[in-house]
Amino acid sequence: MENMPSKKYAARLGATFGFISVITTLGVHLIPIPASNFDEAVLLYQNTTYLFSRWWIIFHCIAVFISMTGVYMVITSSTNIHARLGLMSFGVFSWAEITRMLLSLTYLASLRRSFVEETDPLVKTILKTDIVNFSQAGNGLFAVFMLGFALGNLFYGIELLKGKGLSRVIGVLLICWFCTGILGLYELFSPSVYRSEFFEIYSITFQPIVRGLTAYWLVRNGSRV
Repeated sequence: MENMPSKKYAARLGATFGFISVITTLGVHLIPIPASNFDEAVLLYQNTTYLFSRWWIIFHCIAVFISMTGVYMVITSSTNIHARLGLMSFGVFSWAEITRMLLSLTYLASLRRSFVEETDPLVKTILKTDIVNFSQAGNGLFAVFMLGFALGNLFYGIELLKGKGLSRVIGVLLICWFCTGILGLYELFSPSVYRSEFFEIYSITFQPIVRGLTAYWLVRNGSRV
């Protein structure tokens, strides 16, 4: 019984950030990045919209992790390995994307600033190579991010499928999200125009809907604890 107040608080806190994550999800995919070539991209370190979008993504990852921790608190038990694996996976997801964003705001921004201010053509060539190659390190972290998130959805989905009603519905949706997450990971290594167009729509429809349903599920479970 002593554990009930903390579980209720965790569910309500998770629900609050779950609803926030609906908004941040839309922002992640709809805030425009004003750069279509290298000359425009190299100036992003001083672009307010770009800098805002990086911090927005960081806050989004924090919101998602808090929301998923709330889910963990509701479904966990002393023998529940799926809940633990799911929370660990969401932790990896958050760490990878936050690290990628902070590297963009620090290391990559420094490279871009140095390139713009440098006058030696040889040094500028070296800096340009470093800037271009940074995207590969970013893609590596993005792959970790996608795999962690996909596995988190899988483990939580398996556990929620054991429930009834809305729990089972969310469980099915999370399993579907796992499948599309793996597809997205494949897309990273083998890009396709058709898959890219699918994910553009999917990201602003399916994802916020599932986040909203999960937040609502937390509200309901928080009131029952």
